[in-house]
Amino acid sequence: MDKILSPIKQRVIIYLDNQGVKKSVFFKKTGISASNFKGIGAKSELGGDKIVKIITTFTNIHPEWLLTGKGEMLKAHSPKELTLKEDVSYIIRYLLDNNEELMKKELFRKYIKGNIKLLQLEEEKDKYDEEMEKLKKVILKKSK
Repeated sequence: MDKILSPIKQRVIIYLDNQGVKKSVFFKKTGISASNFKGIGAKSELGGDKIVKIITTFTNIHPEWLLTGKGEMLKAHSPKELTLKEDVSYIIRYLLDNNEELMKKELFRKYIKGNIKLLQLEEEKDKYDEEMEKLKKVILKKSK
């Protein structure tokens, strides 16, 4: 990637780095050619159609920030928006960065304990399901 990029392209690169999104993934998801970020293409601004594609593909990027550099880079998330891989990555990063503080909160600790218990129960159920399948095979064998 060239060092001299248009302002919007510079912000795209900042966003990708911040979110841990590989440039190849960005180009594939948006359909934007890598040549837009190299050579002479690096200096020209992206067209409106490409900007719309970025904003609709990476839904947590704040449009005002992308266009002007003003305000926050990321939108505040609502639970409905937390479905994309980028959003899950954001949540994981937040949990890791704030783990010590979160673990001090009783409600969060109960949530974690509940999830651990749920995982244990799921594993136990899987074991019982496997045993049930074995028993079914034995019964079928004996009934023949």
